Amino acid sequence: MASIRSTEFNSAQSLEKDAIMDNLYWIKQIISIILGCVAGGMNLTGFPIIICFGIAVSSFSLVYAWQIMKAEEIESWDLVTEAFGPSFFCFILVWTLTFTFI
Repeated sequence: MASIRSTEFNSAQSLEKDAIMDNLYWIKQIISIILGCVAGGMNLTGFPIIICFGIAVSSFSLVYAWQIMKAEEIESWDLVTEAFGPSFFCFILVWTLTFTFI
């Protein structure tokens, strides 16, 4: 009986972590589009913009999970790396298109 309850508890934690990670994925996509539009619209160029994007997205991921969702059991590295590649691609794409066409 105890093993069934621990399994239910673990699956509930797993669902909570999956929900947080799904939310982080979409929030990072929205942030990358906004930051890409801002960087391209202001005609900003160079490697420092990429570094600022990485810091901003990573910081927001940690603040979102720890302060807003109150999720302390998720490792920091998982939060930072979750969907970083797609959000980085989206940022570069929007930044380039905005810079080119505006």
